[in-house]
Amino acid sequence: MNGPQLLHSSHQPLELTVNFPKYILALALASTCLLAPAQTVTDPHLALEDLKDAASTRWVDEQTDRTLGAVKKMPGFEERYKANLKVLTQREFNIQYPSTVAGVIYNHYRAANQPGGIWRSTSMEEYRKARPDWRVLFNIDAYNREQSENWTWGGAQVQPLALQNKDGTNVRALVRLSRGGGDAAVIREFDVNQRRFVSQQDKGFEIQEAKGWAYWWSANELLVSTDFGADSLTASGYPREVRLWKRGTPLSSAVPVFKAEASDVSVGWWTDIGLDGRKFLLVKRQVSFFQNLYFAWDGQALKALDLPADSAVRIDEGHLLVEPRVNWTSNGQQYPAGSLLIAKFSDFQASGQALRMVFEPADRKTLTGYLVTKAQVVVNESHDMQSRVFVHALGGTGTGQEVKNLGEFGLVRTWVHDANTNKVWLQHQGFLEPQTLYLLDTASLELEKIYTQGPVTDSSQYRVERGNAKSSDGTLIPYTVIQRKDAPRDGNQATLLYGYGGFGISLLPEYQRFALLNWLDFGGTYVLAHIRGGGEFGTAWTKAAKGLKRQTGFDDFAAVAQSLIDTKLTQASRLGIYGASNGGLLVSTVLVQHPELFGAMVSRVPLTDLQRYTKLLAGPSWVEEYGDPDKADDWAVMSRYSPYQNLKPGARLPPALYITNNNDDRVHPAHGRKMAAKQQALGYPTWFYEPREGGHGGVSTPQLQAEREALLYTFLMSHLAGTSAK
Repeated sequence: MNGPQLLHSSHQPLELTVNFPKYILALALASTCLLAPAQTVTDPHLALEDLKDAASTRWVDEQTDRTLGAVKKMPGFEERYKANLKVLTQREFNIQYPSTVAGVIYNHYRAANQPGGIWRSTSMEEYRKARPDWRVLFNIDAYNREQSENWTWGGAQVQPLALQNKDGTNVRALVRLSRGGGDAAVIREFDVNQRRFVSQQDKGFEIQEAKGWAYWWSANELLVSTDFGADSLTASGYPREVRLWKRGTPLSSAVPVFKAEASDVSVGWWTDIGLDGRKFLLVKRQVSFFQNLYFAWDGQALKALDLPADSAVRIDEGHLLVEPRVNWTSNGQQYPAGSLLIAKFSDFQASGQALRMVFEPADRKTLTGYLVTKAQVVVNESHDMQSRVFVHALGGTGTGQEVKNLGEFGLVRTWVHDANTNKVWLQHQGFLEPQTLYLLDTASLELEKIYTQGPVTDSSQYRVERGNAKSSDGTLIPYTVIQRKDAPRDGNQATLLYGYGGFGISLLPEYQRFALLNWLDFGGTYVLAHIRGGGEFGTAWTKAAKGLKRQTGFDDFAAVAQSLIDTKLTQASRLGIYGASNGGLLVSTVLVQHPELFGAMVSRVPLTDLQRYTKLLAGPSWVEEYGDPDKADDWAVMSRYSPYQNLKPGARLPPALYITNNNDDRVHPAHGRKMAAKQQALGYPTWFYEPREGGHGGVSTPQLQAEREALLYTFLMSHLAGTSAK
């Protein structure tokens, strides 16, 4: 059949023929899927769930080639691609962010001619220089050529100072490598001094490719969670065991520490190993995505900790930090949901010592991060989406001291510089403000500026404004508008609305460098919707659109779209929407529910089939967030908005582009595949793009990321403005 057409700048149709192979349809027509406990329905696109099926692979490749070939011909694509690649690979646009262990700075660096990158190290004295003298430890591209592989850097865990030799010799690291950026990875021991992997003949640690993690317990012991074989993974595909593995012994003989239930999401854990001799292990049994049971391990036995199940807990520098997501009473004291509590871990284990509250939430005041130094706890707060940082003395009282001179409107992130000092790394940025890296002395509150990211464009020509939309239940939903200062309110602006709205994840003032490069510099207006389900305004804001309340978030997003039209910032034919992952579910659903509001959509690595998501990869882990389609009462609600099931003929859907990644082992690419195939079968203008690598994030190489960003923005601009030329 002849498929949809894609407009380019001259408004002439550029034909893109879509052929869905009849043999795939014939194969899939024999398949059925569960509609509700008592009903079944055929799914003609079920074969696209099979990643090894030759016909499905052929369809994916043909669709990807046609889409990429068509969009590449449009004015603006090549310009965007080159600008993206430049920004992703040139030094001036990328701060070389540090990871510090025992006074040594480690960093992973990529360039256009080194897409895999290099892992390297330097001293703090050198790092302060404009062009530090780096020592290359590992060249991923060279290693890939030697091994004929496609490994992507996944990080390295250097032995903590307490486990290193005093003279700095024989330092070891656990290097994580994944094929094409997937979640599954191999973990291999690396000799930092000799700059080579430690062979198994030399009793080096090596864990085969799997979803999992490992960390040092001693110089010759690892704590490991991985695929140990039969019955070692949960239904979500994550490890359910923690084992202690001694050097020189087979992994199969590693000593069990803890085993979660097969129905749980996973098992997690934190270690805390200090120069003072402390050695703590906190084990988390993740019963569902947000519900957890916590245990302490002393090397011999496990002890259950009296902590709220709906909470985030970790240990840091000998202290227990608790972030309850529900109101909680402990030892006669009441703690509100969204607070941050702290106590010495040893004291809490021994006597259940009362926790000290170092952050108390309020209306539009939320917690965004925290860490512990040698003598302080650093707390990142968001006050109506404006970041503020407070430093509290360990064991002290009061509200803490605020770090000043961080700008009027921006986002702050902090991480440890060196656990044995009172210094932390601090990053500041804003929607139009590039990132700046500081070194913060938490004792004196002095900030030392280290680097500032180069701006990708002249941001002085743009402005940032806040608006509010009234949702279906009357709640005001904030949104952020970024546009040219001279942009008229005439309803003619090509506008892109972005959203996420799930898992408590917030859209805060991050530097929008790809939106600036690919959208605003081409004359568009960019909008971020701070809808419920996200974490911008606390736990109540998150839970208002969680589970079977999901429609609330969809209504919020539609309300923002309607507000943009009503205030004449744009009009429906010039309003596009974009979201990724959970945001892909958001925009796919709202497109089906309100096609009259939009002129185009891009949905990247989305969920779309809420009926079958628990059957695909990590899907079972998200039941708490979305509901269980195998329960009749849940599906009765979910079936009203699951986008794949609600696609119907005659709806006049605007042009849509679905982007997935072939090796995404978190959200199955079938969600985007099937949605695109069904829309095409119904005659809607729909395109599809799926590269062979990239994982869920789609950033395995700078070239792949540059191509994706150019593709999606060129596609959207071509439909919303009729041109991709500046």
